[in-house]
Amino acid sequence: IAGITGNSLKSIMTISEKSQITSYEVSERIAQNMKAHTLGESLILLVCKKIVRTMLGNEAAKEINTIPLSNDSIHRCILEMSSDIEKDVCNFALQIDESTDNANKAQLLTFIRFLDEDQIINQFLFCKELSATAKGKDQISWKLCVGISTDGAPSTVSCIKGLTSFVKKQNENVVITHCFLHGETLMAKTLGDKLREVLNQAVDIVNYIKQDKSRLFKQFCINMGSQHRYLLLHTEVKWLSKGKVLNCVYEIRQELLKFFLRNKTKPLFLTLTEEELTAVSTDGFSTLTNIKCKKRTNLQSTDNKMRDCLSYICPNIEEITKI
Repeated sequence: IAGITGNSLKSIMTISEKSQITSYEVSERIAQNMKAHTLGESLILLVCKKIVRTMLGNEAAKEINTIPLSNDSIHRCILEMSSDIEKDVCNFALQIDESTDNANKAQLLTFIRFLDEDQIINQFLFCKELSATAKGKDQISWKLCVGISTDGAPSTVSCIKGLTSFVKKQNENVVITHCFLHGETLMAKTLGDKLREVLNQAVDIVNYIKQDKSRLFKQFCINMGSQHRYLLLHTEVKWLSKGKVLNCVYEIRQELLKFFLRNKTKPLFLTLTEEELTAVSTDGFSTLTNIKCKKRTNLQSTDNKMRDCLSYICPNIEEITKI
């Protein structure tokens, strides 16, 4: 370094700083467009080098190589920008929805609503797997929390040791509300006897076919020249499957009627003969499913990149590069 002049050293430092800023800017774009972190090194860097080499020459293209765009660099930049956005949050409200993914692991998705100048902003905060309790891990100042909305899971609203009771002890002024998404589920549990009977019998039909008659039913439909071949598997864990199951059963009711008549399955056959009631149930659950799907649109993404993607607050990249 002793042989390097002051101007040369200043030039090197300037290039390095610009490279870091560029790295954060590219990372922000990758996060906002929900692309893989490897895209920076495998595509963006290569394309930039070709463009600069064509437009400005080989010497300018060499400077592009100094931009850190590896998978690890992109990941680190996204985490740091996410933390920078998080620091700008003052008073906040939480909407918490605890669910179980297809790997049977509890995932905690959290959105925040905060005041940005004269606007109320709703943003994604995080999605984390719940392995155990983690009270005090992030040292959240609950005095700044103005409200919490939960989905009604026992682990979050238990009056003894749930999240809401814990927060109430820290801040007695916090407002606890019940998530609007749960309303349709509660309504579905108060169905009339006839509608519930149709739903339960539709589930019985699906389970009967899925248990050991799938191949027979498929071959039967082929012989009939029907375009339908399968029935959706119903599960109580996924509430939205109720509407899908009823739709599927109603669409292939004629094939099912003939199949059960042939196999002399009278109880299931009688269910499908009440076509009007089945149609009403199908329309009702389809409407609820559509409403619930639309309301859950904001709960489909995960990871720290979501905060960069959904946030209206721009990370202070120049400040981050100076740390």
